Amino acid sequence: MDEQGDDMSDDPENQGTGDEPSSEDDYVGLSEAQAQVLAESQGVPFRVVYRDGEPLAVTMDFRPGRINATVSSGVVTSYEVEGEGMETDF
Repeated sequence: MDEQGDDMSDDPENQGTGDEPSSEDDYVGLSEAQAQVLAESQGVPFRVVYRDGEPLAVTMDFRPGRINATVSSGVVTSYEVEGEGMETDF
């Protein structure tokens, strides 16, 4: 909402592309199952790379946009988006 109390969620300038999460809060705090459903609804690959402090076996393939989540007690506590912030020289 803006200072006048108007809901800004319908304003295209305040919305993401739908291709990636708009903020860390999109996944953090969700259950693992909820985060998986959210990622699927956005067409984003999702996997858990750490569960309860233990690293999980994962493939080393690079998939730009894939969510690599850390889960503790069934809840997403953090995540990284593969390729985010990387510079390429093509």
